[in-house]
Amino acid sequence: MSDQNPVSLIDVSTYLPGDPIGADYYAGFAETDELAENVMFRAPRFRHHVGPEETAIDMVERAAAGVIERHGADVITGATC
Repeated sequence: MSDQNPVSLIDVSTYLPGDPIGADYYAGFAETDELAENVMFRAPRFRHHVGPEETAIDMVERAAAGVIERHGADVITGATC
């Protein structure tokens, strides 16, 4: 018998840092790549960069804010990884 607790997913929320930067910006720095147009390796249209003063936990807090706003803080109180 397992001693693990069941987990339920009640909602999802996201956060993307910074303004989107188009793939064209990065293309200027890239070398020729024969796989660049392959669907598996093609660059996304936009990328987001974390600011110099922003940490991973800052991004987690901002993403979790949507869940808290919709369901209240009780849904994350006591949550562990």
